[in-house]
Amino acid sequence: MNKKLAFILLSFFFQFSYAQSEQAELSVWVNEAIVATYTYSYQNYLEDQKKIAKYFTADGWIAFNKALNASKLPEAVQKNQYRVSSVATEPPVITNIDPTHWKATMRLLVVYQNPQYQQRQHLKININFIAAPSGQGVRGYSMTNLQSVATKPSCKCIIEEESEPATPVPNTPATDTPPTNSPAANPPTPNNATQ
Repeated sequence: MNKKLAFILLSFFFQFSYAQSEQAELSVWVNEAIVATYTYSYQNYLEDQKKIAKYFTADGWIAFNKALNASKLPEAVQKNQYRVSSVATEPPVITNIDPTHWKATMRLLVVYQNPQYQQRQHLKININFIAAPSGQGVRGYSMTNLQSVATKPSCKCIIEEESEPATPVPNTPATDTPPTNSPAANPPTPNNATQ
């Protein structure tokens, strides 16, 4: 009886541990794929897009590229000489659709920067992805769909030279006034493209 119980417990442990490692692998891939999609530069735009395309299925890339071009973002990136970078603000939430299909949602901060200013945009990204056929995708997975929604108004920030902060004289109230917010500017993104 003890051998059967030990076998059942060990089987359960190994299945649970495999599921945990698979979930971690999927989370890392989702983060990498989404961040890569929102990381490029006006200087190397075409080369960067070729690298990003590897994360998509052919149909997924065509749909994403169509929305991207409809949003006029490529023109805005070139015109404003943006370097675009991004970082996840929360871990992805992944839902299993079936053994080879998943949905994921991740919040992202995207920064469009040029020498004069940077613009920050908070997005909620939803993707569908699959286990890619051999020789396709990145590390065995491909996005079939990517949609983004702005979660906060964009903020445009002037880039100032870094200087030593002024220290107030002891027992004297600080006279610095808080900076005023400049009007929000929204660069076109795939999430606000008309379909």
